[in-house]
Order: sequence, then C-alpha cells, then structure tokens
Amino acid sequence: MFGSDGGGALFAADRQTGEIVRLEGGSLVGDVYEAEESGVKVVARDFEGFMQFLYGELLRQIPSER
Repeated sequence: MFGSDGGGALFAADRQTGEIVRLEGGSLVGDVYEAEESGVKVVARDFEGFMQFLYGELLRQIPSER
C-alpha cells in the first residue's frame, strides 16, 4: 500500500501483476489486505497508468470555464 484516496480506500500495487488497485471495505492483517472481490478495483495496469488516472481525477475536480 502506498496511498489513500482520502475517503477510506487505499491504493496498492499488486506484487504479481504490477497493477495498481483501489482497496475498500477490508482490513489489513499483517502484510495482507483482506477484502471481498467487490472491494478490489484495478485502476491502472502500472504506475505510469496510475499517474494518468490521478491526472484525470484532478481534471474532473477543476470546474471548466464555459
């Protein structure tokens, strides 16, 4: 795990695939996050994709001038 979305969910890198996942509704037991499958969402294929995901999230928060 390396971050939080500020609302209770956590971001982590899958050790096997390198995918970045959003974890919600589970608990950390030792070094394992236990959650139901519905609490795990892949948000990016890799860290570069995660940065693009964050950029998109940031842009959605900025009101567009029309």
